[in-house]
Formats: sequence, C-alpha cells, structure tokens
Amino acid sequence: PVAEPTKAELETFYTANKFNYMTPQTREITYAWLNPADLLDIVDIDEIQIRDSYGLQFDRFNRAEQRAIDRLVFPSMAEAQAARDRVDTSEATFAEIVSERGLSEADINLGEVSRDNVSAAAANLLFNQTKVGVVGPVDSLLGPALFRINAVIEADNTPFDEVRDELRTELAGESARRLVADLVDEIADELAAGVELEELTKFEGLQVAKIKFHLNSDHPIAGYGAFRAAANAAQVGDFSEILDLSDGGVFALRLDNIVEPTQIIQTDVGLKLVEDFKAVRMKEALLELAERFRPGLESGGNLDIVNVDLSTVTNINRTSFIEVLPSEAISKVFEMNLGDVSVIESDGTVILVRLIDIADFDPDRENNVLTLKRVKQQIDAQISLDILNYYTDALETESGVLLNRNIINQVNLQMAGVTPATY
Repeated sequence: PVAEPTKAELETFYTANKFNYMTPQTREITYAWLNPADLLDIVDIDEIQIRDSYGLQFDRFNRAEQRAIDRLVFPSMAEAQAARDRVDTSEATFAEIVSERGLSEADINLGEVSRDNVSAAAANLLFNQTKVGVVGPVDSLLGPALFRINAVIEADNTPFDEVRDELRTELAGESARRLVADLVDEIADELAAGVELEELTKFEGLQVAKIKFHLNSDHPIAGYGAFRAAANAAQVGDFSEILDLSDGGVFALRLDNIVEPTQIIQTDVGLKLVEDFKAVRMKEALLELAERFRPGLESGGNLDIVNVDLSTVTNINRTSFIEVLPSEAISKVFEMNLGDVSVIESDGTVILVRLIDIADFDPDRENNVLTLKRVKQQIDAQISLDILNYYTDALETESGVLLNRNIINQVNLQMAGVTPATY
C-alpha cells in the first residue's frame, strides 16, 4: 500500500499537475424546450380511444395457450404406431427415429403453435397434455404423425382494466408528439420575426430556462445528443433555430456567454488530490517492480517467481478482445519478438508480458480467407482510383477542364461497394 502523502508532498504534486485541476469550459445558455412529456396532462384522451387501442392490440395483451412441438410424419398409422412403441420401450429415442428417416431436428420443428395451427385431432391430443414428451400417433394435416412436445405455454390474458393506464399514457404520448409537431412552424415563425426565447412561454407546456453547459452536464436536456451538438457549435449572437429531439420534442437555444476554464485551488480539490497522488505513486511502484523482474524473465526465468496474478493467453490476433490485456498491450505484443519481455502500462495497470509463441498467418483458415478477400477488394478499388486520377490529371492538363475529384471518388466507391484503403 502507498503511504498517506504529507502536506508538502501534496503541495508539490498539485503544483506539478495543476492543469489537471481546472474547471471545464462552461457555456451559459438560454434554451426553450417543448417536451412531449410535459404535455401529457394537457392532451385529452377519452375512454373510447383507450378501448379501441386495446382492441387493435388484442394479441399484445392476450396470448392463446400454445405448445412448442416437433412433428414427424409417417406413410401410415401402423408405421407411426411402431415408431411410438420403440420410443415407449426405449428401443430408440425420438431423435434417433428422426435421424433414421433422413431428417434433421430443423426439418420437424414447428415452433410454438396454437390449436388453430394443427388438425382438430392433433389439437385435442396436444392441448390435453400438460407435460413435455412424445404423443401420438394421430392424424395431422400431413398424415399420421408423432408429436414431441418441447414446452407447454399457458394462456396469458391481460384484462383491459390492468393496462388501461399504460394505454392511456401511450396514446397521450402520441397525441403530445403530434401537438409539438403542430406548433413547430408557429414557433419557428416567432423566432424568425425576432422574438426572444423568453417570450415563447406563451406556448402552453413550453419551458424557458438557463443551463451552464459543459462536458459533464447532467441536466435532462443535456442528455440529448442534438442539444449537446447544438450547444457545442453555438456562437454568441447566432440566430436561435428550432431543432428536433429524438423523442419528438423540439428546442431552441441562445449562447449568452462562454466561461473559460479556471484553476481550482488546492483546498477545493480535496480528496481527489490524495487519490491521484496515491495512484501515481502506486503506478511508479508497480513499474519499478516489473522492471526488477524483467532481466530474470529475459534470461529464461520462470514467471512463478513473480508474486502477482498470472495469466497465459493463447490465440491472440490483432483484433482480439482479452479482458486481462488492454488494446495497447495487444498492439505491443505484435511488435515483440519470440522470447521478448515487455513492461506495459495502461490506465494505472502495469502488465509484465513475455511472448512465448508465434503462429504464422494461415491463409487457408476461413476467417483469414475472408480477410484476404476484403484486403484485395480494397487494394483493387484503390488501384482503380489511382488509375482514374492519373487519367483525369491528363484530361485536365490537355483540356483545361477541372473535375471534382471527391465526388468522382465517392461515386466509384459506392459502385465498388468498398471503402478506400488507408495507409
């Protein structure tokens, strides 16, 4: 464990890392927000609408009794009965009989069925059974058959009264979103006429407020990607434009001021300064320990001499996700030679790695075949673009006509169905 830092050590650490302790740039913004959720109590939803919605979604709230089944059809009832006898006497399993018929499990699987999906005789047999297993033989829609019941699914009926409030909320949400959409043009006209955001409160349900927006803002409106993008792009004096939100709401904003980052004094940093100090000292201690063990490992020493968690990871490729190895470590591994030992630091974790085996690239493996095919497509596409560029250069030189190279490249790439290789 790292010892508690002294006051002098904290002061030195703070001075050396003071730029880590800054307030974020803050954008002081005024916004107008019309949120469908704020209009739910305003819209009028009557009982008839709610009942109609329930009727239109009857299957959502009412599921008939079902059975998950397999069906094996036979040429005759006698053959079906003979197969059932073999199952009952344990001479053969149902799966073995299926295989004998040259069929697979997928060939006989009917999934989840209700009474209406099978013959009347089969329905009576299947739906009088409450346990899984083989039943029949019985006449099916395709002839004599054995059925295997894989699951019994009871009926699930939800009465209207239990979902009334849920349906009312859904209908109110839809109505509120339509109400917002109906008001967008009117709000946009107000803004175009020079009306300030503060004057938009005349629209029922529309809220106008201020936010000190920064990278870590947790205000509800800051949770929308569209708002964050607009807030970061806004400039003082910009026209306030009505913009859409992902849930059907709309907003407009005005950037009032930008407050640049300022230094946080040491006493206000508080416990975080101690935690950061300890983290740095711990990393330094781990790096020192790893470097102490490196020479022994390089000379062939056993990793068991290191009294820390050890893992052996095999079959690593450049795109592997390994929980104990961050991506930086995997990249480093592919720069190492057989037997090399490396000390890798990532996010405060120190990893001591020895490369014990290298497997050559196998061009015949399925995944590698696909990779090579994609690389070839990219190279072919790039060569085609290079040839086209040389040709257009010659045309431009000869005729004096300038062609838009970017558009030509985009069209050709879309036709090729690939993206250009990057180097």
